[in-house]
Amino acid sequence: MIVVIRHKARPDADDTLICLFSDHGDHLGDHHAWQKESFFDASAHIPFLVSSPARLSRDRRRNELVCVTDLFGIATTAAGKPEIREGRDLLGMVTGAVAPRVVLVGYYGLPGTDAFKMMVRGARWKYLFFANGGHELRNLAAGQRQTAAALRAEALAACRQPGASAALTGGGFKVLPFRKWQWRGERTFQFDRSRGVAGFPRNPGMS
Repeated sequence: MIVVIRHKARPDADDTLICLFSDHGDHLGDHHAWQKESFFDASAHIPFLVSSPARLSRDRRRNELVCVTDLFGIATTAAGKPEIREGRDLLGMVTGAVAPRVVLVGYYGLPGTDAFKMMVRGARWKYLFFANGGHELRNLAAGQRQTAAALRAEALAACRQPGASAALTGGGFKVLPFRKWQWRGERTFQFDRSRGVAGFPRNPGMS
């Protein structure tokens, strides 16, 4: 979501562009997790505010799919030398000059390993794949077969490229056996409610 705000602090304020954003959220106990390494909304749904009085009307909330890779395009477009690279022209999207994203794809972890996970987010639905298992709250794929199949197809297509193809096997995703997080002295512990791991052990140092 983009939230358009207005600022007035100096004579050239109307020609000043300000972006407020976060690179990720933190679970803070959601899903019994405390870090960021997932595409659950607690980690992936982040603030993204833009103020550009000369270009955008004030106090508007929008529902386009955006991500931090769009920041480079915002800066170069505002400077008069558009260069989008891996993002989208959000200023053009807000003004209607550029079509919004249909889906947003995200990856995390090395493809082909049990650390790999990915997301395909559409306007309403989100498809998650974890090589090591798990889902956000309730797996709704069985009740939304057509939507799930379409988003899965987008996810598979996104992996059919150099650097990501190791996540695939036999026309589908490579699913690996569950592997418990190996404690190496860090103050971390892997929770997985889907497998009944929902609390700290009595002696975390021995886990």
